[in-house]
Amino acid sequence: MQQEFVGTGHWYHCPSGHLYTIGECGMAMEQSTCPQCGAVVGGGQHQSAQGNAHAAEFERTFASQFRID
Repeated sequence: MQQEFVGTGHWYHCPSGHLYTIGECGMAMEQSTCPQCGAVVGGGQHQSAQGNAHAAEFERTFASQFRID
């Protein structure tokens, strides 16, 4: 799980609050469905789908704990 907190990409919340990641640049380029609730996740053209939010607090809290220097 360590690698999921390190490197490229960002964490997001679906409209129901479930966490998911977007790799590479960390911006939405594809749309899918949340496997937990079926809500739309991701988005397109670097814009998150309605109701999706960057999970910045999650990244701040956990990413620093797993950083490899």
